Amino acid sequence: MLENKYLTKSVENRLHIKRRLYRFQMKREVSIDEHLNEFMKLLTYMLNLDEHVGD
Repeated sequence: MLENKYLTKSVENRLHIKRRLYRFQMKREVSIDEHLNEFMKLLTYMLNLDEHVGD
């Protein structure tokens, strides 16, 4: 049930992930490795939703 709700390629999910990506900023208390891991997760979510992320 959760998979059907949250892993769908709906407009709401796409907008949510895009908003998270566009507002993504590095926090001072987070290491660069953690920051890059979180960034890569967001990009992976975008690719799973069949969204193209350009340069």
